[in-house]
Amino acid sequence: MATLDVIVQENIRLVYNARFELMNQNGFDYTFTLSIDITDKSRDYSKDETSKIKLIVNELMANALKAIYGVSEPRNAPNHEELKEISGKIEFKVYEQGGNYVLSCKDDGSGIPDEIKPKIFVDRFSTRGTSGVGLLLMKKYVESLAGRVYFETEVNKGTTFYVELPK
Repeated sequence: MATLDVIVQENIRLVYNARFELMNQNGFDYTFTLSIDITDKSRDYSKDETSKIKLIVNELMANALKAIYGVSEPRNAPNHEELKEISGKIEFKVYEQGGNYVLSCKDDGSGIPDEIKPKIFVDRFSTRGTSGVGLLLMKKYVESLAGRVYFETEVNKGTTFYVELPK
């Protein structure tokens, strides 16, 4: 059993701190901030729920990296030298709003064009040549936790995904 703040912090630390450190060492220009502002820590998540939340966090982060760099592992991309010229910013927040916990992941990437917005959570839809199941699976996990996922976006400015989970 674990609380949401612990799940997010550990997942970011284990999965993304190492990745960001390697990106930094390889000359990528990015900024990552993590803000957790939860006062109500009474909700403990089961092992199954924790696994789902980890997948949700990973998908949010991977999509933010893809929005900025075009791939979730920029340092391993064939064009990684070109990608180093791109400056990116990701803000991951966890906070309380009403009766919910909210996870938000904001990037300053390419944004989502209007014609693509309705397809974002469609099975096998991808603009990056990937499997196209990540966001759909994330949405299913969010819904299985009685939550909801939505996003706000502006082309050439970036996107913020929000995940609301009941306390």
